[in-house]
Amino acid sequence: MTTLINIELYKIFKKWRTYTGFIAIVVLVSIVQLAMYFQGQRSINYITGELRQSFVFVGNLLNGYFIAHMILNSLAILIPFLITLVAGDLLAGEATAGTYRMLITRPVSRLR
Repeated sequence: MTTLINIELYKIFKKWRTYTGFIAIVVLVSIVQLAMYFQGQRSINYITGELRQSFVFVGNLLNGYFIAHMILNSLAILIPFLITLVAGDLLAGEATAGTYRMLITRPVSRLR
């Protein structure tokens, strides 16, 4: 089983199209970091506007925890698209290699 996983991972990571998803994640994280650097305090004021009426906030809320929270929330939206991109690329690669044609003409027996 681990041999099959290693083979599939090798197929995934030898193609340059796989890395476009990783590049998209790096770009997204960089955009969030820059936005927090330039507009962070305004976004914190907007997010905590209702809470400021009931509670007193002391200190700077723009810290590593808040930025990590924002990045992980944005990645939760992007990861399914990355998985779909990789799965579609795998299926297209198997079709190009002729694996499906071979499976149709010589199917695997039920015992195997």
